[in-house]
Parts: sequence; C-alpha cells; structure tokens
Amino acid sequence: MGKKPKEENKTEGILFDSNTFEPEFLQAVGKITINFANLELYLSLFCGTHIRAFPPIINQIITSELSFKQLVHISIAIHKEVEQDPIKIEGFLEISKKLFDSEQRRNAIIHSNYGTENDKVVRQKSTAKGKRGFRTQYEDLTTELMYDFANEIDDTSKQIGLLIYELSTTTE
Repeated sequence: MGKKPKEENKTEGILFDSNTFEPEFLQAVGKITINFANLELYLSLFCGTHIRAFPPIINQIITSELSFKQLVHISIAIHKEVEQDPIKIEGFLEISKKLFDSEQRRNAIIHSNYGTENDKVVRQKSTAKGKRGFRTQYEDLTTELMYDFANEIDDTSKQIGLLIYELSTTTE
C-alpha cells in the first residue's frame, strides 16, 4: 500500500466516521473486496481444472471451506504434481507470491479502522502481541493507492484465468 505505517499511540485529531470519506475512496475499497472475492473464485476454479473435478460441484465442495492461504498452498502442490514443465511451475510460483501478498494487504485493509485527519484518509491498526506488546500503527492512504491495489488483484485474477484456459484446452 502506501509508505510504511508510522507507529504511534494516539488518535487525537482523527475523525472515525465513514461519512467523512470521499465516495471514490469507498468505491476503491469496495473494488478491492470484490476483486479479491473473484481472485479466490479463480483460484478455486484453477484447482478444479487441475483435478478435473466432475461434476464441478465436487470442486466447490472440496474448496469451499478452505482459507485463502490453504487454497494457495493446495494449488501450488497440485500444480507441481500435475505440471511437467519447470518454466510453468516457476511461473505459477511467481503468481503465488502475488496471491500471498494480495491476501496480506487485503487483510490489512479489511481488518483496520479508518478515519480522516486534515482531509487525509488514515488507516489505524492496533495489535497486542506477547513479543512486542501493544502497538498502534497509522498509515495515510489515498484513493489512487487503493485503486492501484484493486487493479493489481484484478491483474492476478486474469493471470489465473489464463492458466485455467490453458489447462482446459490441453489434452491428456
């Protein structure tokens, strides 16, 4: 997302009210949410295409209760088992890095608080870990950054879609 979050422990001056956000910012967050759901669907279809689940409901049954991270790991394992071309395996491993990164960034967006300060959107996240104790991070965000991330997710979905197409058109 933006520059590295600053660690502070104060919320003075930040107004936590969604009515203060520009509609375009809210649309960008919505686009991230929808694009990530589509990415997860494509990844599920990728698994099903590999295992040639028939009828397709079998794939949905297998993948519907998996977390995104589990779905990525299973996709990697299946792809390595089925695919013989080392270049294609490496290509998917590169895509999987984007998948893990997208999940981490999406989680940071979804599981945070948002407010405005001096006409800027501020993301605020507090954590309490045994090793580091209580910490609060703040990050200034822009609509442009959010749209850029939504488009990155969409691009990754398209890469998965292309792989699905290639798998579905190959003969055994």
